Amino acid sequence: YQCISCHTNAKTCNGTYGCEVDYYFYDPTSECLAVCPNGYFADKASTQDCIECEDGCSLCYGSGYNACTRC
Repeated sequence: YQCISCHTNAKTCNGTYGCEVDYYFYDPTSECLAVCPNGYFADKASTQDCIECEDGCSLCYGSGYNACTRC
């Protein structure tokens, strides 16, 4: 067995993920980020995850094509 460091700004570190307040879980790298990368938006209301924008949308502020701010 090996000890592995928790990801930065993790709320829990027991095999599940959760991020501190004002940080969002980014699944591709398993990190907690203060700002989600382009192509993702911060789901502040429910999951506290970085959620991928709709296909063809490079910047968005929420889900659905109406939330797309750059194609």
